[in-house]
Amino acid sequence: MGKLLPILFASVLVLSGCGGGGSGSDTNEHLDSDSSETLDDPNTPDTPDTPDTPDTPNIPDTPDVSQIALLKISQYAQTAGASATPQVQDYIDAGLQGVNNSNLAKINEKVAELNEGDVDSVAKIQSLLDQLDVTATDQDYDQDGIADNLDNCPSIANPDQQDIDNDGSGDVCDLSNDRDDDADGHPNETDNCPAKSNPNQSDIDNDGKGDACDTTDNRDNDSDGILNSNDNCPAISNTDQSDLDNNGVGDACDTTDISDDDYDGIINSVDNCPAAPNKNQQDTDNDGKGDVCDSTDESDSDADGVINSKDEYPEDSSRAASVNSAYRLLSQATFGATEEDIDTVVKIGVDAWIENQLDMSSAYDNPSDSHKTHLQRTAEVAQLAEPSIGWVQSGYTFNSGVDLPNWNVKYYQMSTWFENALGHPDNVRHGSDQLRQRIAYALSQLIVVSAKDPRLDQRGDSLAYFYDILAKNAFGNYRTLLGEVSRSATMGVYLTYQGNQKANPETSTRPDENYARELIQLFTIGLSELNLDGSPNRDGNVNSYPDSGSVQVPTYGQEDIVELAKVMTGWDTKGNTYYGGTNLGRADYAAPMVFHPEHHEDEVAEGGDGDVTVLGKTFALNSGTDGSGLDAALDVIFQHPNIAPFVSKNLIMNLVTSNPSSAYVARVASVFNDNGAGVKGDLKAVVNAILTDSEARDSSNQSAYFGKLKEPILVFTQLLRSFNATPLNGWKGRADSDRGDGRSATVNGVYTYSFPSNDFGQAPLRSSSVFNFYQPDYIPSNTEFSVNKLVSPESQIQTDGNILSAHNKIASHMQRYEKNWINNINEETLAEFAANKTTWSTNIIVNYDREFELFEQALDGDTNGDFSNMRNIEDREIAVNALLDHLDKIMLGNTMDATFRQALTNFMLTSGTYNNSNTVRAAHYLVSETIRYIATSSAYMVQK
Repeated sequence: MGKLLPILFASVLVLSGCGGGGSGSDTNEHLDSDSSETLDDPNTPDTPDTPDTPDTPNIPDTPDVSQIALLKISQYAQTAGASATPQVQDYIDAGLQGVNNSNLAKINEKVAELNEGDVDSVAKIQSLLDQLDVTATDQDYDQDGIADNLDNCPSIANPDQQDIDNDGSGDVCDLSNDRDDDADGHPNETDNCPAKSNPNQSDIDNDGKGDACDTTDNRDNDSDGILNSNDNCPAISNTDQSDLDNNGVGDACDTTDISDDDYDGIINSVDNCPAAPNKNQQDTDNDGKGDVCDSTDESDSDADGVINSKDEYPEDSSRAASVNSAYRLLSQATFGATEEDIDTVVKIGVDAWIENQLDMSSAYDNPSDSHKTHLQRTAEVAQLAEPSIGWVQSGYTFNSGVDLPNWNVKYYQMSTWFENALGHPDNVRHGSDQLRQRIAYALSQLIVVSAKDPRLDQRGDSLAYFYDILAKNAFGNYRTLLGEVSRSATMGVYLTYQGNQKANPETSTRPDENYARELIQLFTIGLSELNLDGSPNRDGNVNSYPDSGSVQVPTYGQEDIVELAKVMTGWDTKGNTYYGGTNLGRADYAAPMVFHPEHHEDEVAEGGDGDVTVLGKTFALNSGTDGSGLDAALDVIFQHPNIAPFVSKNLIMNLVTSNPSSAYVARVASVFNDNGAGVKGDLKAVVNAILTDSEARDSSNQSAYFGKLKEPILVFTQLLRSFNATPLNGWKGRADSDRGDGRSATVNGVYTYSFPSNDFGQAPLRSSSVFNFYQPDYIPSNTEFSVNKLVSPESQIQTDGNILSAHNKIASHMQRYEKNWINNINEETLAEFAANKTTWSTNIIVNYDREFELFEQALDGDTNGDFSNMRNIEDREIAVNALLDHLDKIMLGNTMDATFRQALTNFMLTSGTYNNSNTVRAAHYLVSETIRYIATSSAYMVQK
């Protein structure tokens, strides 16, 4: 039984004005058509103006729809509901207002209880409908602006009251004709959508309403949690309902005009350079082509050698980039910005600096020139520090003689690393290739070896040799890098496949799986299948992202590792006296391993087919020119689609930002897959793509969470480079036993810092495990990170202890190892200061010459070193502002917050230090302490 809608109507008008309509057939003898309270004669209709005159006999009436409808109601009552059930239209035709699908069943139930006489009685019907409280004459049920008692279709909105067949029933209610309003071949009365053409009568959700009319489709075809009727792209999952061009078609479905090939947030159809990101749509020559695409626009308005499209200041020949742009680039691409480097980038522009670095010669171009490799320089440092040692003996290479290994070599290797990171005052080629060295360091945290391994701890030469592999291939091909790494003695020793044995059925042993697992998991493709943007690939299509669902597909299984481990057999260190031996003094740990086919896995001998299958690809175990199968295995891994986003995202996170956008990763991964010349794995192109990407360069394209926490060791190198770090000359090497008097060598031109891990919780090539110093997906225990799904890998080693020791190291070193402090406060020469320093000291000098000269010039108007006006508040305020301007530039890239600056100003103006009777000492304290406060601030520790 239908449920009555609450308080719909108060009463029902029966027929017209409680009576029958004008002329009609007297098929029901109980009608009173003129409301005269005198029943009609069966054969003659009333005359409206003579209401009390009975019908004239023997004159037949014309049939009337309302009387036919009332007859149907009467018949229904007679048969007690057995047949001819009245419908809503029957009541409407009979003149009853307010009957609808909601109350029809209730009305029919009551009508069925009546007898024929009751139904034929106008009073009885009136009484029945009044009891049911069906309608009120002043109601407008369908809310079309026409009162129900005047509405020819009160149940369906029809403000135009259209009635094509003039039967008193509005067309939207009138189903008793053969009209076909939408001309689709289906009469209105059988059309499931009579208002819109739908010849196939499609009703996909089977609700009785044709799809053409159905706006409440409750299905969710793409399972994205949004009903089809509300989904702007019901065929493809798009939970964010993104619609860049606001045309009502979701971007996931809109292939005609919303494509954004360069991921700059501007769709191709309106992008003046759809092939390269240019969020600002800069078009210097107003030719409709964005500057980043406009190869024909070589205009250089200020004639500074930088074309306008790459010049932040196209009308100023003195600069092409801002200090902030230069500083950001140098923070990402070097071990720290020097003032000279900042000025260079400001002058020539970002792109020119990157191009210069990518094209710069390296230590690997000419093995006999002054630009030494990591291994060559480590050998030189060892010779300088311990000149009596026979570092290279007959039949042996460096650090592999009879009385070796020498534990100190790992410290000499560290000296070489700092020389390449900081630069050298004499051999200026060392450290000049900052970008190459920075990429080598980034790669060392992706492809990890560590001196924490006892054998490598004693073979610093092997660490130096491995670092050379990284630096040499920093702008090479990643596939070449994998080949050299996999054959290196360093990796063979570290991940235990040096001397790896083939399976032995008698002893139930099988090949070591260590390197096979880490090669796949950590160095190349990771644990789960990835899309091009680095997100989980759950639909099998790397170019559709992000995918819906929560099930991640593993990249490999245990059988892949078992099979790959077979390839990693038969390799041993060069010159080893017996296969797999671990004699540290005899074998060459600074060379590629040698392949021994007799120790290589031989499936055929064990009844196998001689093939292995890795990641779904099958190849022969003895394939390749050396018969090792190694190159075939590396080719399979290299061709996996994961390698591009995996390596690209790792490098972006290490260099630029911990939380790169999906589009940023995809753009760089695309370059990894194809450098523009069809070459995959070109790291030179990848590095260029990372550093020139709009997200790295343009702050307007960066999210609120752009940037990263600086690695502690990089905080220190940046600080050292900012203040002209040089080696401390005159420190003492190891005691020379051949002299017999215990005297040690005096060493010049060599940095030493043997234990960075003690101060900063990390040191290059010295992570505690193959998983590096920190996990790439580390989330700090802070709701800001967890709620926004942000990672901060470097935070993992920022423990309370590490932060405290790092701050203490910065405070002590930047004061006590500063040249002017040593000379003017300690009153020592640098040679005297160095006399008691050894390999274990931090023999790195900084100097504040520039800062003191600038401060005193503003303070006194001269640079004679007396700082005579220190006690004058007005002069000191001028000097403080000049110094802070300078420090803001070289330490923060002109981004110092006003509140922070005010705090520093207050300190420098009110500190009791300035009252010191020794004005020189007071000036030194103020300068060094201000540098320390900036260096230990969050403004300095966070790279933006």
